Amino acid sequence: MSRYNNLKIHQKFYKPGDAVWVYFPYQNLGIEKKLSLKLRGPFIVLKRINGVLYQVGKHAKHKGDVLHHDRLKPYLGKHKPTWFTHA
Repeated sequence: MSRYNNLKIHQKFYKPGDAVWVYFPYQNLGIEKKLSLKLRGPFIVLKRINGVLYQVGKHAKHKGDVLHHDRLKPYLGKHKPTWFTHA
C-alpha cells in the first residue's frame, strides 16, 4: 500500500526566500465551508528542515512555523507584495 501511495507523490522543492501559499484545512466560524478561503499568504520559506518539512513565516524576521510540503503551494504572482523581502 505504501509503495502505491509513494508513486503518486509529486513533491515540489522550495528554496529559502521563495514565496508560497499555505493550506489551512479548518473553517472559519460563521462562513460557509464552501466559501471559506483555504489558502493564505503569501508566506516566505525561511529554511528547509528535511526532505518534506519547511519553516515558513510572514517575513524574514518571523520565527515561522514548521509545515509539511503537502500544505505548501508556490506563489506564482508576477508582483510580490511591498512588504515581501527575501530571507
